[in-house]
Parts: sequence; structure tokens; C-alpha cells
Amino acid sequence: MAIIHQGKNGLREKLNNYYEDRLQQKKRIFYKQIEEQKESYARRVKNYRKAIPVRILVLAAITGLIVLLVLQPEFIGSLQNAAHDLVTGWEESLGDAMRSQMMKESEGIGEILLNLLLALLSLIAGVLLWLLRVSSGVLVLLILFGVLACIAFFSGKGLIPPEKYYLDEKFDEADARERIQNESLSGDMRIIKVGLDGEEKALELLSRLGDDCHIYTNLMIPYDGKVSETDIIVAAPHNVTIVEVKNYQDDLVGDWSDEHIVLEAERGDTTHRNEIYNPVRQVATHAYRLSNYLREHNASAKVNRCVFFVNESVYLNQMKDANNALGECPVFERYQLEALLEYVRGQRKGKSDNQAVRLLNALASEQAAE
Repeated sequence: MAIIHQGKNGLREKLNNYYEDRLQQKKRIFYKQIEEQKESYARRVKNYRKAIPVRILVLAAITGLIVLLVLQPEFIGSLQNAAHDLVTGWEESLGDAMRSQMMKESEGIGEILLNLLLALLSLIAGVLLWLLRVSSGVLVLLILFGVLACIAFFSGKGLIPPEKYYLDEKFDEADARERIQNESLSGDMRIIKVGLDGEEKALELLSRLGDDCHIYTNLMIPYDGKVSETDIIVAAPHNVTIVEVKNYQDDLVGDWSDEHIVLEAERGDTTHRNEIYNPVRQVATHAYRLSNYLREHNASAKVNRCVFFVNESVYLNQMKDANNALGECPVFERYQLEALLEYVRGQRKGKSDNQAVRLLNALASEQAAE
């Protein structure tokens, strides 16, 4: 297996920073929601405690009425009489108000309300007087039901959630990180992710080379004040080859000698056309800088170049080569892996010496440590 040296991957670092930012954003949102839930819980508890006295009175009154109706059936008749008197008093008051043409409207309403109030007071007074005459057994039952009602309301079980439910919530960072990395990306991040996936796949395939080959990933080659960021460099016993990796899919249209070519994608009834920089020209620039860099450091090595389309869904049948650009820079597709391996380790012009390997090793170590 080939010896692999990995340099500092700026795009991988950028993607990882994006993932980390997304993780911190999710963490902030999570704990903000927890705080909001705690505040909501505190408000519910406060409102519940405020309503306890009213609830106790309502429950005690309902309980008392049920007991009275069950144990004292004659009380129903008293309630019916009181209700009849109340309705009769309301009708008489309303009739008097309507018959009195000299009274003002507001005064008529006031008389009606006054009669209603007096009727209600009479009803309440009748109930209280009746309660004074009930047996002690009924009073004991009323007291017992009142005590049980107080216990039920003050305990609050089942009425409000326990505070522990919120305090035990923890942010699962591992699960959130996995979900983020499985999210669909868009824009520049998607392009970076697709490119990095292609480089990792190409590195896995090229690692089948023998242990006399050194593979360098993401090396920055400086020359003449400029820098080329290479995808993969293979230093074989007889030559050094730069492999430009592309993870495109769909159709490529144009000529290999053009500065730009077109990537066409069919999506339903629509054809999307995206102009991209020609990778054959791109890798030629990388090879020029690497050749001069090695020469400056007294390393004699023939620098070759090629383009590897690692995605099986790319189609190159519409590409032309009017000026024989592929003569100096062959293009390989995924099904041509064996031809690619033979190209990067095959003997062509010249022979590489150990100085090139030592120089690239030092460059990779220096950049990986940055």
C-alpha cells in the first residue's frame, strides 16, 4: 500500500468550522428553549397557587351540595321554591319597570338588579339556615370532603409537570453533530462537501499503489509569489504526477483546450448549464509551479499531470479535443482506474530521485503542523 502524507486541508477546515457553528447554534437554541420552558413552568406554578383557594371553595361547595342532595332529598324542594321565588321576583320587577313610563331606563334596570340581588341573598340565607339544622353526620362528611379536597389541591399531582422534567434535559452533542453532518448542504458548502468527498474517494483508490509510492494530499506549492493548492500528488520511483480530482456528475460539454467548459444537468424538463474552469488547464498550472519548485530545490523529477473524474455519473462523450490537449494531460474516468494507476507509476521520461520525495515530505510536514 502506498505511503500517504496529508497536508493541511483548508476546505476541510472550512467545512468543519461550518459544522461547528451549526452545532453551537443548535446548542444555543436548545438551551434557550429549556429556559423558556422553565419560565413557563414557573408561571404555571404561580398561577396554580393563586387559584388554589378558589378551587378549594368551588370543590367544597360542589361536594357539599352533592352530599346534601343525596342525604337530604327534601332540600331539593327548598331549592326549587327558592329558584321559583327568584324567577318570580325577576319577572315582577321587569313588569313593574316596563309599566312605569315615568321611570328612566337606568332606574328601571337598577330596580331589576336590586330585586335580583335581594332574591339571591334570600336564597343564600335560606341555605345557611338549613345547614344549621342538618345532622352532625352530614357536617362530618362535609368536613371530611373538605379536608380531602385541600390535600388534592395542595399536592397538585397531575396538574402541573414536575420541575425535574426540565432540569434533567441535556444537549446530546454527539447526536446533534451526526444530524448536522447528514443535513443537505447548499451553496458553497455543498460544493466544498462534494469536492472533499471526491478527494477522499480518489485517495482510497490510489492507495492501492505499492509501498514504493508516496501520496501527498492538499499540498500548497509555492512558486514566484503564488501558490497552487493541489488535490493529490503521487511520487513514484520514476516520476511525480499531479492528479486533479473532480467529483462532477451529469454531462460535460466543450473542448479540452478551452479555458472554460460547461456542466449540463437535466432536472425534469429543465436543463441547467453551469460554466466551470477547465480542470485540464487548472492542473497544468499546478504542474508548472511544482516543476519549478522542485528545480529550485535541486530535485530532478519529471512532473506529469492528469485529471481523474471519480464520480461514475459523469459523461464526457460530448467533450472534444481539437488541439490534442489530452496528449500532455490524460483524463481518466472511474471505470479507468487501472489505467490511472499504471499512468502514475509507469516509467516515462527521466527518473525521480529521493530528493523529490524528501522535499515533498518536508513540505507536507511543515504544512500539516501549521
